[in-house]
Amino acid sequence: MYQTELASNQPLVALNSAATSTRLDAITAPGVYLCHWSGHLLRVMNAGINIGTHPMASMIANKPLWVTRLSDNPAIRLGQARVMAANLNLPVNF
Repeated sequence: MYQTELASNQPLVALNSAATSTRLDAITAPGVYLCHWSGHLLRVMNAGINIGTHPMASMIANKPLWVTRLSDNPAIRLGQARVMAANLNLPVNF
């Protein structure tokens, strides 16, 4: 269900009909994302991904940083996000 190692040329992997995994630097839509490397929750607002602007944040690592999109709504409740992550067998650290 959940892949820990993904090829760098494979930017998007469907986990089920609702969740997809992608590299952190390839996020193109607002929503709530779960960080694979730490289990932290990442809320991406629409202003953070506007085309033609600089990103709101940047992270550098020696390996691709993967996230799973749990919802297209960045304002979902933490309890909802925990249940979604648990249903996907993803680590939760929030």
